[in-house]
Amino acid sequence: QTDAGRGGGGSSDQTLRLNNELKDVRVELKRLESDRDRLSEQYQREEQARIRSEGKLATLEVELQEATHQRLTAESARNIAQDALAKAEVARHKAAEEVLLMQRAKDQASTGSDDLKRETDRLRRRVAELEARPTSSPADGREQEMQREAVERKLRDATEKAATMERQLRGLQAEADAARTDAMKARAEAARAKAAADTGAVD
Repeated sequence: QTDAGRGGGGSSDQTLRLNNELKDVRVELKRLESDRDRLSEQYQREEQARIRSEGKLATLEVELQEATHQRLTAESARNIAQDALAKAEVARHKAAEEVLLMQRAKDQASTGSDDLKRETDRLRRRVAELEARPTSSPADGREQEMQREAVERKLRDATEKAATMERQLRGLQAEADAARTDAMKARAEAARAKAAADTGAVD
């Protein structure tokens, strides 16, 4: 072969090699583009998943804050209810004790009033006896008059004491009724506080 023929053959081999390399480069380029598209789609899917996860996380954080607030509110309400229950129980016991004391005072006042009424009746009968007793002499008349006046003074004192005792008895009765009413209110308040505390404990 001549040098020209050998040169033309070398150029043809080089062209073929370049075409093959170009073909390989194009294949590699398509593969890279395919990988790029696949990775881009994967990135978009993961980005969307991240956005959804962040949204769920934000929702969960809000729900957690609300649940925490509700729990703290329930604990506060339960503590307040328990304090109210304790105070209501103390008030109920105090009112019940006051009722007993008032009832005893009323019974004592009633007994004293009955004694005064009996003493008043006795003095009235004594006055009547003295007024009806005949006098045999002026001295006896003066003695009888002095006795009658003394009995009448005792009668007035006894009558005033009886009236005072009666007023005190009515006052004690009113106080006993008020204490009984307070006891009933305290008992109802204790029941409401207990129910509120039980409800808070269940929540």
